[in-house]
Amino acid sequence: MVLSIDIGAYAVHMLYGTNKNGIIEVKNALSVKIPKESLKKQSTRSRELHSNLIRTGRAMSGLSTSQTIVTIKAENMIVRRLEVPTGKESEIAAMVRDEMVHLYNASPTDVIEYKVLGEAEGKISVRAAAMGREIVDYYYSLLGDLKLKPLAMDTHMNSMSKLFFQRPDINGTKTRGKCVMLMDLGYDSIMAYIFPTAGEEISRNIPMGFSDLEGIIDAQV
Repeated sequence: MVLSIDIGAYAVHMLYGTNKNGIIEVKNALSVKIPKESLKKQSTRSRELHSNLIRTGRAMSGLSTSQTIVTIKAENMIVRRLEVPTGKESEIAAMVRDEMVHLYNASPTDVIEYKVLGEAEGKISVRAAAMGREIVDYYYSLLGDLKLKPLAMDTHMNSMSKLFFQRPDINGTKTRGKCVMLMDLGYDSIMAYIFPTAGEEISRNIPMGFSDLEGIIDAQV
């Protein structure tokens, strides 16, 4: 069993799941809201606060596992699709880092990872992500405080891409051969993940969230 954690601006979201024979089963999913006092003080970037919220969520879940995955919104990092010449893995990594730093303003100290999307005519297409090392260190320290074992740190888009790679059935509904859009409804914004029948998936950040919808609904009722 694996625990997935997503720390948002207004809540910490947690999901427990298992993967058996290619079938992902959600055992429990819950959110622990950040206290209003912390929001007023703008002290939400606190290891002590996040540790307490995650401990509360683990106690509420009634489940236990140390294996943990952290997912992070792409707005916290630079994500770009680019092409580089084919070569050895170390050469490709160096070229990706060089382009992310010099063309897309990533910091030389950023943690930069990439995923190969395809290869054609001597070039490799990759999706690269750059994140501040201080953010990576923060999450590692946070999980260390909680005695949790970090398995991976991933972007929302990449985790969705891996989930839909083999076009799984969702609650008995087949997705193969269909254009599917997943909506992640946040407080300030909505992330839309679009998986077309062919071609590369698309992600879009919509600057309208649950707080705006609450206002619209209240005005209509």
